[in-house]
Amino acid sequence: MLRATISLLLATACSGRKEPAPVMRHAHAVPLATLLTKLQTSVPDYSDGVTGKLPVHGVMIFQGYIGHHTFITVDADASTLRVWSIEWGSSPVRRDSSRALAPGELSKLLELANAAWREDPVGPMLTVPDIVEELFVVDGDEGFYLAGEPIRDSGRPAAARAVDALFSAAVPP
Repeated sequence: MLRATISLLLATACSGRKEPAPVMRHAHAVPLATLLTKLQTSVPDYSDGVTGKLPVHGVMIFQGYIGHHTFITVDADASTLRVWSIEWGSSPVRRDSSRALAPGELSKLLELANAAWREDPVGPMLTVPDIVEELFVVDGDEGFYLAGEPIRDSGRPAAARAVDALFSAAVPP
């Protein structure tokens, strides 16, 4: 009897059954763990404890090209926009600023980011050497990721509008 029970347990454990995929609340969503893996494998780590950190609810865009990297983060819970950049030259220049977002501005940025999330591709993504843009939209335990070289002027017009709005918001008033 004991041997039959152990055999049954082993057969069940080794049957190759996988856990069911998590149920996502949004179309085009991926689990937060997938976003974090993308972030760790594709975005530079400056080991400063703040660069490239995803908000719990919000948006982050990374843009990189020769001699320059920029992170723009909208934290919906804190109603803030943060811009961090580095330019290489004879000596690297780092900039880090943040500001509060007015409710209307926050709503508009989130609306554009969520439109990018819902969007189906309508054409090809551009490929421009040495330019990359990566968009992360996060809603708790799930999110959306899109990379383009660049995203703007690509087959994702809603994503391009979101990226443009994030960069416009990042320019000091």
